[in-house]
Amino acid sequence: MAFEHVQAAVDAKLKKLGIKLKCKVWHLSEGESWSCSKICSRSHIHVIHLNPQDVKSRMLARQNLQHLLLHEYGHVFFCKYVRKKETAKLKELFGDVDKSYRRDMKKKFIEPDFISTYAQVHPEDNFCEVFAVYVSFCGDMQKIKKFLKQKKKSDKVLKQILWIDKFIKKR
Repeated sequence: MAFEHVQAAVDAKLKKLGIKLKCKVWHLSEGESWSCSKICSRSHIHVIHLNPQDVKSRMLARQNLQHLLLHEYGHVFFCKYVRKKETAKLKELFGDVDKSYRRDMKKKFIEPDFISTYAQVHPEDNFCEVFAVYVSFCGDMQKIKKFLKQKKKSDKVLKQILWIDKFIKKR
């Protein structure tokens, strides 16, 4: 699927959930995908640097370009909306998102309390992986529960999904 179609599908899913994130997406041919927020002329510009080769990572919850893009959108959503409203529940469910963003890239193993192995590298990535799954299924809890059951995930991951669902709906 061409990247433009993937981006259009992602934008449609975000819109269906009432999420508006203005981002510039730049393609990378080398290096890791990442996102950032820049301040230009008094406004924030969110930029996603996307390397389609990252889809090959077996650490992601879903191995496709849509998931990779949604993960990076998750960082933008987190910075724009969630970080401002951190709660004890957020910390309990996802980990200490206040700790400096230094990813722990040591070998990870599949754990039922994490939606993916990549979710274990930093609490913010934990949030982004769960966010990406939630949006990829357009918040359809039946499909999400089926996915979690297939992946043998714990109730903690379901609670993370439910927290994101509630957060998005009351925003």
